[in-house]
Amino acid sequence: MKQILSAIIAITSILFYGCSTDNNGTTTVIPLAPTNLTATVISTTQVDLHWTDNSTNESGYKVQRKTGGGNFADVASTGVDITSHSDMNLTPNTTYTYRVYAYNSAGNSIQYSNEVTVTTNLIPIITTSPISDTTAVSATCGGNITSDAGSAVTARGVCWSTTSGPTVALSTKTTDGTGTGSFASSITGLNTNTTYYVRAYATNANGTSYGNEVSFTSFNVANLPSVTICNQIWTTKNLDVATYRNGDPIPQVTDPTQWANLTTGAWCYCNNDAANGPIYGKLYNWYAVNDLRGLAPLGWHLPSDVEWTLLETCLSGSSVAGGPMKEAGLTHWLSPNAGATNSSGFAGIPGGLRDYNGTFGNIGAFGGWWSSTENNASGSWGRGLYYGSGDVGRLDNSKSIGFSVRCLRD
Repeated sequence: MKQILSAIIAITSILFYGCSTDNNGTTTVIPLAPTNLTATVISTTQVDLHWTDNSTNESGYKVQRKTGGGNFADVASTGVDITSHSDMNLTPNTTYTYRVYAYNSAGNSIQYSNEVTVTTNLIPIITTSPISDTTAVSATCGGNITSDAGSAVTARGVCWSTTSGPTVALSTKTTDGTGTGSFASSITGLNTNTTYYVRAYATNANGTSYGNEVSFTSFNVANLPSVTICNQIWTTKNLDVATYRNGDPIPQVTDPTQWANLTTGAWCYCNNDAANGPIYGKLYNWYAVNDLRGLAPLGWHLPSDVEWTLLETCLSGSSVAGGPMKEAGLTHWLSPNAGATNSSGFAGIPGGLRDYNGTFGNIGAFGGWWSSTENNASGSWGRGLYYGSGDVGRLDNSKSIGFSVRCLRD
């Protein structure tokens, strides 16, 4: 009799309270139903499903499907916290409707997810390219369309999101031409140190198909003192690193003859005096600037000649921009430090230079900074500030010269 009574109580709990109690007195609550079900046609034989997990106690999820006006039937199960499923081996040009429910030992969720209906039309076949050239705020991807399924591809690109299953309904997408074949896409406007999910897409008259999903994490930005000048973010101190971005050491070269004969990256302190490092940073030859391992820390880059010109233009032109760019006063600059106001916040200081023959000069009188832009086989562009004038010099220097370095945010 007690066993019958316990069974009646358990059944009543399930029916009226959405839970069950075992013989040990442990109560299990029926899980909440999932929501936000989406279905994406990947090909004529595959549909990818994604949904939102609202439950904390499910044993898993079951996917139901029906064709046309037929009845729903279970077609797949997933485990705990698995909120996606790829439905394979479908029939082309067929309409399918899906819904999902959660389950555990107490039973099934009382409700189902929303229903979604898709048709496996003849849509393009596309794959997503691997991610490359990742920075703190951008990356490169793309895709390859191997078939337009008999209907011309009218749009293609990639879409991305911080959640799985991005679609072209998002604003975070590219448009990269039409037709079949391979294409490259630039993913921009990213947040730092964030994981993103990307899919290539292709659209024809029958619909939009998606490639396989790939993911990546944007780089974290090195925390460097900086100032915003006309939409550019510049560092306010000269670079003082002894390694490339990947951790490889940059050789310190003190001998003048060795310095003069270098064709690879190197650094030194002005006058070979380490006491100058905390104030003026290091001097680098252009071979270090141009090294593929990267001189600038993560999230930063060496300014190009064009980017230096944009700074000068923002500050009313090269003939007067030196004043707003120079640190004011005579703490580091020789007198008269003409025109210096530092109104831009750039805080340029006179770190001097190391000449192509390995000799040093002009500390206190001159500050020189590299650009990333090569002028010719032997020279590259840089910029100079002077104690006796308020202009900015555009300098074509030997790649062997040692200059200071400032960085721009990516």
